[in-house]
Amino acid sequence: MTLRKQWLVGMLLMAVLTVILNTIILNVLTRNVFDDYISTAYETHVNQLTNYCERILSQADYDANQLVMELEAHLTDPITQIKLYTPDGELLATASTPNAITVGFGGGNHMMQRMMSGGVQEVDQYEIKSDGDLIGVLNITRYSALEHAVATQNFRYLLIRNSLLVMVLVIALALILSARLSRRLTQSLHETVTLSEKLDLGEEVTVKYSRTQEIRRIQESLMGLHAKLKLKQKSRKQFIDEIVHQSRTPLTILKTHFEGFEDGVIEFNEDEIRICMRQIDEVTQLIENVGHLIETESDASTIHITRFSVPELIGQITRGLSLQFEKKGIKLRMEGHGDIQIASDIYKLSQTIYNLLTNAYKYTETGGDVHVEYALLEEVVTICVSDTGIGIDESDQDHIFEAYYRGSTAQKTTGEGIGLFIASENIKLLGGTITVRSKRKEGTTFIIKLPYVPEL
Repeated sequence: MTLRKQWLVGMLLMAVLTVILNTIILNVLTRNVFDDYISTAYETHVNQLTNYCERILSQADYDANQLVMELEAHLTDPITQIKLYTPDGELLATASTPNAITVGFGGGNHMMQRMMSGGVQEVDQYEIKSDGDLIGVLNITRYSALEHAVATQNFRYLLIRNSLLVMVLVIALALILSARLSRRLTQSLHETVTLSEKLDLGEEVTVKYSRTQEIRRIQESLMGLHAKLKLKQKSRKQFIDEIVHQSRTPLTILKTHFEGFEDGVIEFNEDEIRICMRQIDEVTQLIENVGHLIETESDASTIHITRFSVPELIGQITRGLSLQFEKKGIKLRMEGHGDIQIASDIYKLSQTIYNLLTNAYKYTETGGDVHVEYALLEEVVTICVSDTGIGIDESDQDHIFEAYYRGSTAQKTTGEGIGLFIASENIKLLGGTITVRSKRKEGTTFIIKLPYVPEL
């Protein structure tokens, strides 16, 4: 059974039970009140009749017709007949109702036929006295029980009929209201199902939130879950893009060095072997990161702290890229003061420097100059990567560290726009900052600042 049918059945049962219980309670209470009213009215009529008969019989002469008319005036439910006798049993006057009584109510006519049989009626006898002397006997015939009275029967009939009418009206209203409410409820549920199906298929959706609080919470939960899954997918894609991007630099360095060796430009001495081994370590680390991503869906936010020399690290990187820069006719040099030993993540810092130098290589024309400077100033390690390239527009400088953002000066070059994002994220993980200074056609300088941690 659908939710809508269950709702309709439940509303109808509730309406019917409510009307039935209300009718039963109302009938009992009203009937008790009406029965009390009939009893009180009967006692009032009896008192009025005995007082009237005492006054009339105390007179020497009275009008018999007037006496009968007065008695007939008291022929109301539950009284059906009144007879007045002398103390000797002589009938002085009598008044009685007809066998058939027509009663009008509710805008229509209802014929109620009651046969005056002895089994239904009984006679109450009252003595009429004046100054202690018996002057007459009053016999009042009435229905044996108050529920047999015509007025009582009419009242009960009306009560039941009106209760049934109210029940029909309540059921009709319950049907209309429950149909409208259930339609709105089921429509919201159908929209929620459609929403979940579209989210499952990866379609773009516009959510019209339900006014029903529980359904709205389900819709909000679905959208929240969708946002988290989308963010997770984006993070995975971003991390994979990072891996692809980062693998290019060490592979390019290895390729250029092997080409130089093949052309006789480079000799494989101990220093060159160290450079190549460094690039192999970089590729190995990337492969391990991919495996770690598959196993644990890591976001590569874990850092591995080791103690190393900043000048030695920068020297290895620049020597590894020097041949590539020479082929393009760009001068690459390193400047610094003293040996700086810090405790940090050597892999993430080298990634950052590689990415900055790769960008400098792409955006610096032949004959240009790229240099890396390092210094220890006030317990802060500062590394600057500067070039004399095409520069960055001022309007782009606030966005260049965002993932997949490519500024106006970078549109004609290849790349995914993720290198600077990786550099920024790495430096943040290391507790440092990276900023940029640049002017169009005058070059760019990236400034890395790291906290100085000399010991592990």
